[in-house]
Amino acid sequence: WEVATVEGSAPGPRSAHSAVMTPKKEIVIFGGYDGERMCSLNDVWVLDLVRLRWFRPEVNKPGTTAAPSASQPGPRCWHRATVIDSGRRMLVHGGTNYAPDGGICESDIWLLDLETWRWSKQATTMGPGVEYESLMRLSHGLTTLRRRGDGSCVVALYGGYGTAGMAGTDVLLLDVATWRWSVVERPVPVGSDGGPGTLADFSSI
Repeated sequence: WEVATVEGSAPGPRSAHSAVMTPKKEIVIFGGYDGERMCSLNDVWVLDLVRLRWFRPEVNKPGTTAAPSASQPGPRCWHRATVIDSGRRMLVHGGTNYAPDGGICESDIWLLDLETWRWSKQATTMGPGVEYESLMRLSHGLTTLRRRGDGSCVVALYGGYGTAGMAGTDVLLLDVATWRWSVVERPVPVGSDGGPGTLADFSSI
């Protein structure tokens, strides 16, 4: 290990944020928790790994058509993010606007265009067996997968915490072509070589 010398203004200390890698060799950081101010964040920072330089993109710059009341996700931490569309957009799901006086477990989907730096909120539908409460997650796993055959893209969600504590062991898939959630049927029970049990605060790639 070695400490890298990085140029530019860096983001402030935080935890429980998300970080994704783009095809342009940039790490995009969103949100998190500021322990000093005891509040959640919703800022976007980028680390250029080629130039070793931090920069803060101008998000929803003047001239875009995003509505001011819903132009970007609210402050949150313990959310999850992944890239879709061959790295052209970042998808953010769930998390909580944690604060000392409590917080709300989110289920929303937000997309950030990594070329224009414009946020948009994405509506989704639920297939058979998917309940709204099951989409309210924090500290879960979220990753982008490609189906064999047609190469279509889905986002897989697993584990974490929900509104009633630890979430179940169900695997949910979000088809980014139709924006429809579905449940994966397990061939064998959990614990019988059918996958892990309940998990939270883990990494998925």
